[in-house]
Amino acid sequence: MRVNKAIRRFASSLPVVDVSAFQKDPNGVSRDHIQQADALKNAFTNQGFALLEGHGMTTEAMDEVIDATRTFFNQSDDYKQQYNMKGYRGYQRVGVNITKHRKDAHEGIDYYKEAPETVTGVLSTHTNQWPDTPANFRPAIETYINHLMVTGDAVMAAISRGLDVHPDVIKKWMKDPFWILRAISYPPASKREVGGDWGEGCGEHTDYGFLTFLLTDGTDNALEVQTLDGHWLPVCDIPKGTFIINIGDMLSHLTGGLYRATPHRVKSTALQRVSVPFFFEPSWDAVITPLPGIAVSSHAQETFSGGRHYGDHLTSKVLSNFG
Repeated sequence: MRVNKAIRRFASSLPVVDVSAFQKDPNGVSRDHIQQADALKNAFTNQGFALLEGHGMTTEAMDEVIDATRTFFNQSDDYKQQYNMKGYRGYQRVGVNITKHRKDAHEGIDYYKEAPETVTGVLSTHTNQWPDTPANFRPAIETYINHLMVTGDAVMAAISRGLDVHPDVIKKWMKDPFWILRAISYPPASKREVGGDWGEGCGEHTDYGFLTFLLTDGTDNALEVQTLDGHWLPVCDIPKGTFIINIGDMLSHLTGGLYRATPHRVKSTALQRVSVPFFFEPSWDAVITPLPGIAVSSHAQETFSGGRHYGDHLTSKVLSNFG
């Protein structure tokens, strides 16, 4: 796949990574498996972000997710507020989500895996809320979730291969992988509040778990990624049919900082922007410890030492997002 020159504004190149070999056979040892695993390792070591192809989801299914999401958000406030957040699951109007003590200029509807046998605390008190309209919203989203759970396994298998780690080593933290989905609408810059305690469309942050698969409507100059030298660069001209993929705190911790949980943010643009990030996570009760022999420096060894409980980490982040 050819990458548009505009994409090269991000750290010279936002790598295109193909995982089709692992999608077909997560345990394969072909040349394609080796090449794809190495490409993924290079992307996550240097940028923490990549464009993902070979994931097996059709562009028609991806378009349906975006179209259904846009239709939901373009309905009346009275309708959307029927699904207001309960137990952190459900709809939030613009400004409810907080990043670093500033209001984010987006509205969203949040979903978490329903796993009452393992999930504890604030995320265990309610179930997900599904709007009746549009009628295809729930089936499109559930198809999307089911597909990306398979793709998440494939990418984690590629990560194991790239790190020269037996897949069973990482699988012990994925016995019952958790997931999160956010459907998000960013209003046009001309229709949002500014100043005071308002921040960006979404303020600077890193993601929390293992992997993020980001599906967007293709709006340019919205998502910005921080480079190693601290500059903010926009991601533009995303090829149709690809996901943006990046890693979260738990995968960075697992690799002793070798893989970067890269800070990113979303700027308001002239147009409404719709995106649907899916977060592929460790098991709720997983305690993530760095793989032996991978930490990249003595500073990294100190920073990434010890175990981090995924469920506790996620809960602390959710609470801070709505504080």
